[in-house]
Amino acid sequence: MRNIWIDETRKRSVRIGQGQEDAAESGELQTSSDSETSAYAGQVLQQIALLPEGLSTVLLLVAIEGHSCAETANILERSIGTVMSRLSSARVKLRTALADQKGSHR
Repeated sequence: MRNIWIDETRKRSVRIGQGQEDAAESGELQTSSDSETSAYAGQVLQQIALLPEGLSTVLLLVAIEGHSCAETANILERSIGTVMSRLSSARVKLRTALADQKGSHR
């Protein structure tokens, strides 16, 4: 299911002209040399990967890909209520996991 979602997301981005673009031409390319920010981003991605697939997929579509809940529901062929519930659960689990991880590093 996850591979189907990835394939569909790639197809849609190419169809609407949002495929890969040259980094030199992108006005939105942002890099950070702050190693703490990079490390935290890595921790967030690691925790997202540990979420159950249904939760991580919804979180990635909404938070990373920028789709609305309605678009996500359409992509995943689920009701908007299911998407909103999964998004909420994913955010709570992610927040808790990151807080636990931060607390254990003190």
